Amino acid sequence: MQFEPWEILAQKEKEERHKADPSALCTFGIKALDDAMFKIFPDDLIVIGADSGAGKSSLVIDIAGYNAAQGKRVALFFLEGGHNEAIRRVKWQMICAEYYREMKYKKIDMSYVKWRANDMSMDYLKDIEDIVDKQLAEKFKENFFIYDISPDFINDNNRVGYGQIYQGLMDFFDGTEFGRIKYNLDLLLIDHLHYFDLEDGTRSTEAEKLTKAMRTCKEISDIYKIPIILVSHLRKKGKDRGLPDQEDFHGSSNIPKIATDCITISPAFDMQDNGKLIYPTFFRFTKSRRGLKSNYAALLTFDFKQDCYLDDYTIYPVNHLGLVKNEEIPEDKMPHWYKYKDKKEEQQEWEE
Repeated sequence: MQFEPWEILAQKEKEERHKADPSALCTFGIKALDDAMFKIFPDDLIVIGADSGAGKSSLVIDIAGYNAAQGKRVALFFLEGGHNEAIRRVKWQMICAEYYREMKYKKIDMSYVKWRANDMSMDYLKDIEDIVDKQLAEKFKENFFIYDISPDFINDNNRVGYGQIYQGLMDFFDGTEFGRIKYNLDLLLIDHLHYFDLEDGTRSTEAEKLTKAMRTCKEISDIYKIPIILVSHLRKKGKDRGLPDQEDFHGSSNIPKIATDCITISPAFDMQDNGKLIYPTFFRFTKSRRGLKSNYAALLTFDFKQDCYLDDYTIYPVNHLGLVKNEEIPEDKMPHWYKYKDKKEEQQEWEE
């Protein structure tokens, strides 16, 4: 590492950027996020924060599955639920999609809990699961890796340490040449940061250990150019807290500082329709090196029947307290990427 004249570095940057292939980059597979963030860049460390039960684990699995289906090499560390839970969630989403898409199937009470328990009432889904198994084999091919969270791979605290995560990632390298990736990994997802075993034999605080874990992840994305999406808990929700900001990440203020981008997700409980299984959810970009502002939030709809977010979404203004204003945003205040989305739709209609 040394100082170089500005002109030389600028020329190197230009050459590197002009060699980039946008199609080789990962995306979220969720329209609002792809409109706002466009692509997931190789040195990104994106932190997704939410309260317990807000759907962050499902979101991460959706992103992993989408990119694997697009031919990207994806590795998932599903720490809290383990590899079996990750597999079940992937399969259940596709089982639901298949079941609700075809009216030919017998009407039953679609229950993930009963399906997981192998209840007799779910026996009808076994034929659908066989169809899904074949679809997954074709969809993922050899692009999706899930870390084996079993007794042979965890420590005495029944958790995985961040050192083991790092070593697990190193398993993707063949060791014959520094920086040569054996499986050409395109994306790494970790759910979640607070499930790391932070006992490292030192007297450092939890905040310091979380900072170390974050820096380890940033090192992976910086040195090996493997983007990381990392899930994080938020602090306990107070009565007056609106949509969470970067100050609401649990454990350390360095979590958003080290991350390149931070996204928080919050269910809009007063808009839910339990009868239709529709659950609107706010997405807020609380930190972004892409220039996205935190004074607005995108409201997406999670369709429980399809077990996914729908494409249509709405933008709402957010005040300094994180409270959503139920008002229309003026055209000159609308995020540029949202206006661009509308222009693309208008252009497509005009061409048709």
